[in-house]
Amino acid sequence: METEVLNCDFLTAAKYMMKNDPAVPFAVVNCDNEPKTSYFLRLERFPYYKILRNGKPKDYLGPRHQSALIDHMIVQTGPGFIPLDMEKSAVIHERE
Repeated sequence: METEVLNCDFLTAAKYMMKNDPAVPFAVVNCDNEPKTSYFLRLERFPYYKILRNGKPKDYLGPRHQSALIDHMIVQTGPGFIPLDMEKSAVIHERE
């Protein structure tokens, strides 16, 4: 039962992130059918979550429910800047 819930959360998060900008693809590897990929990614147990950044695998050790997966990936792929709140910025500059 736990694996079914994890699969559902994974698939829901994957569908959501494919609509993200930029789209973030999720993948499933069957270690029995893909031993070279499993070895490269160092997959040791099932289910095992990895993040690939620039082709390098990194363990994902966070919660496995869909909102946590989505939140983590948005942070990982989000904008490289923080949107500026113009009203707060104007107040700060007036004080200077």
